[in-house]
Amino acid sequence: LHVLVTHPKHQRRGAGSMLVQWGCEKADAHGTIAALFASTAGLAVYQKYGFEVVQETPLDLRPFGVDATDVRRACLRQP
Repeated sequence: LHVLVTHPKHQRRGAGSMLVQWGCEKADAHGTIAALFASTAGLAVYQKYGFEVVQETPLDLRPFGVDATDVRRACLRQP
């Protein structure tokens, strides 16, 4: 998986979880550590599948036209 985003009208139906689970199964089959950057909105899904936050970095969204900030979280999951 490269980018995982669910349209707001379709959130909370399990599609994101199914894709994360699929990716974890592929990584496990290859004995590979899985790595990703998680937004605040997506963090709980990744943690559900065993990802752990290893670094947090503030993210200013104003250059992208959003008057807000978020936290970019580097996460790892062992096979």
